[in-house]
Amino acid sequence: SAGPSMPVEVWGLDSVPVAGDPFFEVQSAQRAKTIAEEVRSQRMVSGRTDVRKARSLEELLGRHTAEAKSELNVILKADVDGSIEALRQVLKDLPTDEVSLTIRHSGVGAVTDSDVVLADACDAIIIAFHVVPVPGARKLAEELGVDIRHYRVIYDVVDEIKKAMEGLLAPEEKEESRATAQVREVFRITKLGPVAGCYVSDGTVVRPA
Repeated sequence: SAGPSMPVEVWGLDSVPVAGDPFFEVQSAQRAKTIAEEVRSQRMVSGRTDVRKARSLEELLGRHTAEAKSELNVILKADVDGSIEALRQVLKDLPTDEVSLTIRHSGVGAVTDSDVVLADACDAIIIAFHVVPVPGARKLAEELGVDIRHYRVIYDVVDEIKKAMEGLLAPEEKEESRATAQVREVFRITKLGPVAGCYVSDGTVVRPA
């Protein structure tokens, strides 16, 4: 048992639970896996709409100019659940009479293949807050034309999305990814500070990069 505010450590999860998710006791690991897959599938289906191709944020809003009211679908991925809640709070106040904003899915952790597939299905852009796509998801997004926009400050998210909805978005800034590296160990060096010992899992890291 664990009372309020008592920290606990849970092993064996392949994804981060949503705040407020209940725990259930079942008789076998297979039964638990079956239930978890059903819940995951239901959450993915609930966020889907009619299948349409998603391109860049500019194209997404630009091609709806002839409609009575445009709709901007977004998928939120962030480093912690608190960031998700903060983003939801600020984005819900953005919709205008001309453009509505709908959050089709939100979750904690890196942008995965399933996020990209969902964005492609419901014509959405992906807002990645303090997270990056896994290598496979980045390649899939390029193939499907899904727009993944990276942010580190919530106000930047609000400002850019608001400008996009008003048709005032500045030219797109692109971040080129050269490689993906995993930090294996951090070394403390006097007068220099922490140095990360990394293992490159994708791409190539060059000295001047």
